[in-house]
Amino acid sequence: MEQVKCAVCGKLEMVYAARAKKYKTCSRSCMGKLASINLSGNVTGVCKVCGTTYKTKESHKGRRRTCSKSCFALLKSVDMAGEGNHQHGKRGAERGRVFKGGRRISSWGYVLILTKENRYEFEHRLVMEAHIGRKLEHGEHVHHINGDKQDNRLENLELMSKAEHTRHHNKARPMPRDNSTQRFIPRRAA
Repeated sequence: MEQVKCAVCGKLEMVYAARAKKYKTCSRSCMGKLASINLSGNVTGVCKVCGTTYKTKESHKGRRRTCSKSCFALLKSVDMAGEGNHQHGKRGAERGRVFKGGRRISSWGYVLILTKENRYEFEHRLVMEAHIGRKLEHGEHVHHINGDKQDNRLENLELMSKAEHTRHHNKARPMPRDNSTQRFIPRRAA
């Protein structure tokens, strides 16, 4: 442990030797005062919001336009309001730099479409809902007749219950049975 002195208030403190090399201030308030002392004599600017003068580093003179974070927030809200904003009129995900038009492929291979409610929904369900004129119920499934999950033409879609859809897909791969007991053999063991 070494005894060190605060560069602002002169308070003596005991700190570890490793920290003593970088020690400058005893508290956050002293750290803020030290920063303002270090800025004295640098470039001054005029706040674009409230008109007060402020001091800043030479390297920040071209970037800084306001005296404080609160003034910057006000300036930003004025700059970004209305039609002056390059993102005016766009919805949530459309504002992102990776937005590709509101159409993407899910990890399961289905097409997802961005709706007006700002949610992605399966395109085959939206096509079927538009055709029947109502929202699909929870137990209703839309089957792709030709098996292509991205072919969402109405001719390729068929509305089924969950049970019908499961039965349809399980016809092609029947579960093996034990000849003596007639019980199903799990696929892992078959």
